[in-house]
Amino acid sequence: MLYLLIPTVQAVVDYTNIFDQKINKNNLTIVKFFAPWCGHCRAFKPKFEEVSVLLKNFDIVCAEVDCTVNNKLCDAQGVLGYPTINIYKSGKLVEKYEGSRETEQMFEWIEEKYFA
Repeated sequence: MLYLLIPTVQAVVDYTNIFDQKINKNNLTIVKFFAPWCGHCRAFKPKFEEVSVLLKNFDIVCAEVDCTVNNKLCDAQGVLGYPTINIYKSGKLVEKYEGSRETEQMFEWIEEKYFA
């Protein structure tokens, strides 16, 4: 199982107040838009952290935006529910991730889609 190999290092970057300054600086960025009160967001948090640790070796940034703090940004990015996962390439939105929120499946999807 993939998740047994994941170190317990947090690699998710908080983009809540720095999204515009940072999003263009990375080749590939996966951004989780969330609300702290959201039960689905709380359940997904450790899995997204695991994915971020796995992707760190591939120079992919995993970031998060708290929509209760920066709701204008979330509206501008088309966030309609939580959590929303958007994938940006060189600062441009290329995809909204709609797949499994399990660590292994999410990592494998990203691997197939962006490493092939």
